[in-house]
Amino acid sequence: MTGPKFAFSIREKGTALLRLLAKKATRINELIEEQDAAETLLGQMSTTDPRRAGLIKDVKDILAQITTITDQQSDISKTVIRANELGRSFASMEPKEFGVESLGQIMIAHPDAPTTEWAEVSEIQQAHRIVKGAKFFRSHHDPDAETYRQQWADKLCFLSGMTPVSMSNMSAAEKERATEFLVEEVLNHTTTEQLIAAQNGAIPLDELLDRPARDELFGRKLGLQPFALPALQHSVNLIQ
Repeated sequence: MTGPKFAFSIREKGTALLRLLAKKATRINELIEEQDAAETLLGQMSTTDPRRAGLIKDVKDILAQITTITDQQSDISKTVIRANELGRSFASMEPKEFGVESLGQIMIAHPDAPTTEWAEVSEIQQAHRIVKGAKFFRSHHDPDAETYRQQWADKLCFLSGMTPVSMSNMSAAEKERATEFLVEEVLNHTTTEQLIAAQNGAIPLDELLDRPARDELFGRKLGLQPFALPALQHSVNLIQ
């Protein structure tokens, strides 16, 4: 049984699983590269080379791992699709159709499954949502998403000539709040298309916001200081 009151939890779980799917796809690509390397080496060996048996076993182990991960991807994909279908079903519900006063009173066992549609989002949008959702659902905690969001925020600061949040004098709790605020501000003032373009290198990350907006965000709102690399500062001192 489920219902609209669980929509937020279901959506956040679906987002976390999408990131897990991407990680498993990356692992499969790594295994395929290992398989190609092993098979290339096998092709270069003579049939009497004593190393052949070990390499053949390695290839079989790699193929077994690929099969296992592919099966896991299939199961995860089904769950993600179901989560998406449930979310779309909840969004189309009206309390009066069920004879109740609010959506929270509705519980369903087998909602109609609408046509599944997917909206592309940037990796920073996905990671930010996962980290925020994990505050409410600890099982959704994803250290990789946290790291990605922190590094993304730090890179934006650095490219803008400001001290990265992680290198500031803030406490750990303050850094976490500052990172969340920074990312939230950027997401609120940019489009998904812009974020994906920056992710793909089509536009510089620091051009997501214009200079006045960056100065306002980093300086007045977050209190970050201009950042200078020691080596660069040393060169400046020599010139002077």
